[in-house]
Amino acid sequence: MTRVSSFGNQQMMLTSLMNNQSNVVKGQMQITTGKKEENYSGLAGEVSTLLGAKTVFSQNQGYLRATNYVDRFLRTNDIQLENMVSNAQNVRDAMLEAIAQEETFAMDEMLGESYAAMVSALNTSIGGVHVFSGGRTDVAPVIGNDISDLVAAASVSDLFRNDQRSPSARVAQNT
Repeated sequence: MTRVSSFGNQQMMLTSLMNNQSNVVKGQMQITTGKKEENYSGLAGEVSTLLGAKTVFSQNQGYLRATNYVDRFLRTNDIQLENMVSNAQNVRDAMLEAIAQEETFAMDEMLGESYAAMVSALNTSIGGVHVFSGGRTDVAPVIGNDISDLVAAASVSDLFRNDQRSPSARVAQNT
């Protein structure tokens, strides 16, 4: 029969008890703080994974901001283009009515209002950036504010100060 030393047994049990208490304290700290470790030294084997996850997270946050900007930009585009279509439809209806009734007494006023509304829609800006100006976002794309400016212009293109560049945004890694 092998004899077990009382002192060695007590030391082993005391060490195990202290380790268990240390693990309990560590577990309680993780639960209350929501952190696995207080600093990166406790995560030596998992640091590269953690840093990679943080990089992907910040990259996705950037894509999310870009997507929100594009969404706001496209919604504004949609609203302003619908406004222009509505004004063009009103001009068409007014002309058809004037032809049918052979009366044009309010035509000039209605054309002026529709033209001003369309110019206003084309000169829309979001945060100081003009929506329909292409790459020249610092200037309003249409300079003629009155229908007389349209009549006086040699060409309709003379009223536009935009260019042919389209705005773009990166909303995902491969797009």
